[in-house]
Amino acid sequence: MLDSKVAGTFRNLFGVSFSQPGYAAEKYLQCLRLAQEDIRSFGLEQFRLLELSSPEARIVDKIAWVVGQS
Repeated sequence: MLDSKVAGTFRNLFGVSFSQPGYAAEKYLQCLRLAQEDIRSFGLEQFRLLELSSPEARIVDKIAWVVGQS
């Protein structure tokens, strides 16, 4: 799920446009692909070390939420 802060992060960092109404599964999948690419460029093992007890998707969510605060 993309809340407004996470959506703002994807809009600001990756240029993903969101419109209301119009949010669709395709937009969510686009964000997942972008997150996957970003994780790969960072390094999967390094990324997992950011929070050992959380799945990668949760780590992405937490980071995107914090970045969306600003």
